[in-house]
Order: sequence, then structure tokens, then C-alpha cells
Amino acid sequence: MQNPLSVLSRLLLLVLLSVSAVAQAAYVTDDLSVNLRTGPGTQYRITKLMPAGTRIDVQDTQQGWAKVSTPFGEGWMLADQISDTPSAKARLASAERTVTQLKEENQSLESSLTETRTTRDELKKSLSDLQTRYDDLQSEHKKLRESTGNLPQIVDENKTLKQRLSKLETQTEDLSTQNVVLRTNIIRDCLIVGAGILIVGMLLGLLLPMLKRRKKTDWA
Repeated sequence: MQNPLSVLSRLLLLVLLSVSAVAQAAYVTDDLSVNLRTGPGTQYRITKLMPAGTRIDVQDTQQGWAKVSTPFGEGWMLADQISDTPSAKARLASAERTVTQLKEENQSLESSLTETRTTRDELKKSLSDLQTRYDDLQSEHKKLRESTGNLPQIVDENKTLKQRLSKLETQTEDLSTQNVVLRTNIIRDCLIVGAGILIVGMLLGLLLPMLKRRKKTDWA
């Protein structure tokens, strides 16, 4: 035997599913307020004054009245006070939100555009720098090719310069040797002259006293 609570739960679920299946989304008209009643007629008690533009779900209609589900609960209201489109106020608010969103998106796009332009300018500058570098390399390459074209002449001139340098080095060594010989001869000559002067001085030192004594003897 099935549990009564389980059966009741299933029945309630079926009812909710059937109600959801037939419910139709709608909106309260642009009137200032609409009466929500407990039944389909003016003799039924008013439970709520619903503001214009309130979103509702229409579950059933009969004799010009509609059973609706609202944020304030279920009830009945006149069918001619129901609109398939949101109220002007709701549409205005939605439009304002859309405009605000579009403005934000526009600002974001403008920011992205500014960044893109900055990146483009940087890329153009980099491209210009690369072009300048390329032109410089082309110029250097041209000069190198021109220099390479005169390579045999440069090799010959270099060979001639090396030969001249070798001769100059040989001459320099010869001059250095001659300079050493000359300096040696000069030193030797100076030594000889010095020795001669020394000998002459010694002889004079010996002769002068003898001459003085001889003069004294002659005077005596």
C-alpha cells in the first residue's frame, strides 16, 4: 500500500506541472493600480492593489476574469487589465538599462580603440625603425661590395707596404748597430783623450817642480 503523503506529493507535483504548462506570462496594464481579488467577480474580496507593470502568469480565464499568479500571491483580476507587453514605465526602465549598457560598451570599445591606435602607432614606429635599419644595412652592404671589388689592389698595396716596412726595419736595425758602434767609438776616444790629459797632467806635475828648482839654482 502506498504512503498517502507520497500520493499527495505526486498529485501536487502534477498540479504544479499542469499549471506551469498552461500559465502564460503577461503584465498588468499601465493603470495606476489593479485590484487582485479572491475570485472572478467584484463581489470577491480585494487582497492586493498591484502596481502597473507588475509581471504576472495567467493560469486560467473565465467570463472576463483571469486567474493569475503574481509576486504577491494568486488571485483574480479583470482580463482587460492584462497586457502582453510590459508597461511603458517598465519598457522605459529597460530601455534606460539598455542605453546605460550600450554606453558602457561604447566606452569599453572607445578604450579598446584607443589602445588599438596606440599599438598601431607603436607598430608603425617600429616598422619605421626597422626600415631605417634596413637602409643602413643596405648602404653598408654596398660599401662592403665596393671595397671587396678593389680587394686585389688592396692586397697588392698591402704587400708593397709590408715590403717597404721590412726594408725600413732592416735599415733601422743597421742604423741602430751603427749608432752603437759610434757611441762605443766616442766613449773610447773620450777615454783615450782623458787618459792623455791625465798623463800630460802627471808629467807636468813632475816637470814643474824640477823646473822651479832649476831656476832657483840658476839665480843663485
